[in-house]
Amino acid sequence: MRCLRCGLCCKDTKMELSNNDIRRIVKLGYNPRGFLVIRDGIPYLRNINGYCYFHDKDSRRCRIYRYRPLGCRVYPVIYIQDVDFTIDKLCPMHYTVSIDELIRKSLILMNLIKRIEKERIIRLRYVYYNFYNKHSILEN
Repeated sequence: MRCLRCGLCCKDTKMELSNNDIRRIVKLGYNPRGFLVIRDGIPYLRNINGYCYFHDKDSRRCRIYRYRPLGCRVYPVIYIQDVDFTIDKLCPMHYTVSIDELIRKSLILMNLIKRIEKERIIRLRYVYYNFYNKHSILEN
């Protein structure tokens, strides 16, 4: 795929992050409280003024491009629940994605979705376990 570096993929992003994505970004010196938000037990990239935290509005480029999240790397291949893997037509270069690239990136994205879901379950179990133990101790 050819990328124009237009920044549209960074606008109002709802990019889920895996633990590996978070660790990779933290190693660069970024604080997770700055670049992520957690909704329903899932960490997402934070948006600031309508764009991804890492989007540089002047250059219209990603400040962590070489280390960007895996979901960003496979874009414009996306997953739409109850539909399937597809190419995001909002990307002006969507038509340059080959069938081979669609298949390859869909497999990567499928594994990423499974990993994030497992991590979410572990996170929720941890929260539940701590909540349950805290309240059990208070009752005794």
